[in-house]
Amino acid sequence: LHNDRRWRPGNGPFALIHEHPAPCIVLVHGLTDSPYSVRQLSIGLHRAGLNLVAPLLPGHGPLRPNNAFEDPLLHQRWTKHVHDVVNLVRRHLQPEKLILGGYSTGGTLALDSVLTAAPGQFAGLMLFAPAFDLYGFDALARLPDAQETATAYDGLYIAGTSKPYKYAHPTYAGGVQ
Repeated sequence: LHNDRRWRPGNGPFALIHEHPAPCIVLVHGLTDSPYSVRQLSIGLHRAGLNLVAPLLPGHGPLRPNNAFEDPLLHQRWTKHVHDVVNLVRRHLQPEKLILGGYSTGGTLALDSVLTAAPGQFAGLMLFAPAFDLYGFDALARLPDAQETATAYDGLYIAGTSKPYKYAHPTYAGGVQ
């Protein structure tokens, strides 16, 4: 991808792999973004001893995207791509622990993969500003120990709306009243 003139420089998928066995994180970028957006985080995690794989979601990264985002099956292609990358990592790296993570829409795809996988397939889930509204906030309650973990970190939280991840009564946001 680095020498291919169809792709923006630096937008391609990448892997940071140690020569010794290590836990692996597959880290998925967000909507209209690229693996570049998770590069610095990946470098820090790699320095901490983890292997990292950052795939490029279908429809992202080209110089001329044309109508890639008009594909009605694009979400299914993204889901399949994450599944395929996870299987590739399992087959080739054979990590003792596999963690799936994502930023924004990538976080939603990671959550979907973990929730639809057999128990024990993933050692962890890393979500950075996940787009929960696309999947449904209630899905988090299906994660093992999610409620206990959230209570331990945040205490009891009671939302003022039916969407507990939004402010109850915003009066000023983004410079707009």
